[in-house]
Amino acid sequence: MTSFRPNRAAVTLISLFMTACAADTQWAKPGVDAPQMLRDLSECRTRATIQAEKEYAIDQQSLRGTPIDAERDLYRERMMAFEATKRRNALTERCMNDRGYQKAGRT
Repeated sequence: MTSFRPNRAAVTLISLFMTACAADTQWAKPGVDAPQMLRDLSECRTRATIQAEKEYAIDQQSLRGTPIDAERDLYRERMMAFEATKRRNALTERCMNDRGYQKAGRT
């Protein structure tokens, strides 16, 4: 039996793009300084990335065993990677909100 490995390169590339788009979001929490906020944000992003990659791997398995249609499969692969990145950003936002942070705007 062969082991399945998710295509992390696709998730990583799209994540970098989406992160660049979302990176200018500022977070605020009364009484928390910038270094602590950055630590919290880093931890939230790490946890969100791990969860999004797990979900992406499950989605990838749905492509296995289906009739081969390279163009359609490439489209599905790209959409799954895009959705994984959106999910990562949503999980990061939820984590920060759960820690008491509010979006303070964009730079």
